[in-house]
This record gives sequence, C-alpha cells and structure tokens, in this order.
Amino acid sequence: MVESGFIDVLVRFSRLASEVSSGEQILPLLVDAAIEHVKADGAAVVELTESGITRVAAFREVPEGISRWTGQADDLDSGLGNELMRLSAGRFTRAVPVLLVSTGGLFGALLLFFAGEREPDERNLQIARGLTDLAAVAVGRASQIAKLAQTNAELRASREALARTEKLRALGQMAAGLSHDLKNILNPLSMHAQIAKRAVARGEPEQANASLDEMGAVIRRGVETIDRLRAFSRQTPEARPQQVDLNALTREAIAIARPRMASRVAALSRIVEVIEEVPPVVGRAEEIVAAVHQTREMSAKR
Repeated sequence: MVESGFIDVLVRFSRLASEVSSGEQILPLLVDAAIEHVKADGAAVVELTESGITRVAAFREVPEGISRWTGQADDLDSGLGNELMRLSAGRFTRAVPVLLVSTGGLFGALLLFFAGEREPDERNLQIARGLTDLAAVAVGRASQIAKLAQTNAELRASREALARTEKLRALGQMAAGLSHDLKNILNPLSMHAQIAKRAVARGEPEQANASLDEMGAVIRRGVETIDRLRAFSRQTPEARPQQVDLNALTREAIAIARPRMASRVAALSRIVEVIEEVPPVVGRAEEIVAAVHQTREMSAKR
C-alpha cells in the first residue's frame, strides 16, 4: 500500500520539476524523502557544478566529514559511495549511489547510507530511483533556465556594445557633417566684420548695424548647429520639428552667404532673390538654413 505522505512527496516533486529555477529548492526535499520514505539511515546529494567541481549540496543524518566533502567530476563513479562512507567514521556500512540524470545530462548523485546489517529494500530503492529521476528533471530544467538567462544577458551586452559602436560611428559622421555646416555658416562672419568696420569708418552706422545684425544671426545658427551635435552626443532626442517660414529662412541663408558672394568676381557677386509666398512647413529651422546655404554655395561654384 502506498503511503499518503509519499503521494504528497510525489506531487511536490512533480510541481517543483515544472516550477523551480534552481536545485536549491528540490535537493533538500530529495534527501528528506530518502530518509522518510526510502528508509535510509543517512542521505546526501552530490552536485556537479558548472566548473566541474562536485560538492555535497544537500544532506541529512550524515557526519560532518560527508557534508563538507568536495571533489572532481571524475569522482561520480561507483567508488563515490565507498569514499564518502569512509568519511562516516564507521557509522555506515553500506552506501548506494543513484545518479541524477536527465535528458542526457549528469547533474550529480543521491547517496543513500545504511547502517548495521540492514539491507536496503528493493521497493524502497525503486522509490529512490523514481524520486531521483524527478529531481534530475527539475535540476536539468533549472540548469537550462540558468543557461538561457546567461545567454540573454550576453545578448543584451552585445546589443548594447553594438549600439554604442553604431552611436559612435554615427556621431563621427554627424560631427564631420556639422563641421562642414559650421564652416559654411561661420565663414561670412569675417566678411560682415569687414563690412561693419568699413561702414563705421565711412560714418554709415545703419549699414554697420545691419552687418552686426546679420553677424548675430550667423552666430545664432552656429550655436544651434553645435547644440545639435551636443544633443546627439548625449543620446538625447533631437528637437521636435516646428512650423517654419521658408521665405524667412531663405532670406537668412542668403544674408549669411552675401558677404562671401560679394568677395567673388563680378560675374558671381550678384544675388537675385525670387521668392514667392509659400505656406509654413514643419521642420527644423537650423537644418533648413544649412541646406539652403549649402545649395547656394554649390551653385556659386559651378
């Protein structure tokens, strides 16, 4: 007749086999069952770790020498029981090992210790093998979960490293592009400064003030361009597009380019503005100014 307590143990083992995330939960239950239902005088579970070291992971009713034992993977053979029994200082006369094997993986062994002349009952050994198989399934599942967690952690680390690499590459490309934009935007400053200086010398404050205003606009666009690079390097989102007046931005880009164009030969020094009324568009003002200015420069070089 099967004891109701043993049925409870089987139910607990089956549940743990599908739920546990580590052997620490089921191995103590295995040695308890070995004492209470297999009727062993002592029990210990020797666990094979990932590093190839074997150690006693759970025990009950065994001397301290057994509970502290450690060894190598090669020790999980028929001689393991005799080796551990020697550490019992004569307390046990027989040791029966039952391997924890699941899906082709060896995770350790359950050691059943018996004292005196008593021989282990074959029915109880069958119970021990069944419980050990269930425990091995749980330990194997926990091992797979641990490996999956490690793999996921490595994948996350790889993705983060790849993202950082891509970020640095994109940052380098953006820095090169922005340096070109800055050069195009800031080049007219010296032209405006010369015009303002000559206007002051001629006593023409209005023209000087106009040149100073245009210099202010150039500087503002340069600062906005630098801010774009800083925002990108801090991995912050770019500024949200807003409604912009294309005509105003075109005039600003022309004003930025005018001093430089005026320094060219006469055939290229005249800028003709043909601007029609257009509705506002959604975009980033500093990028549109840079694009218009660059187009103006490219046209002048032809």
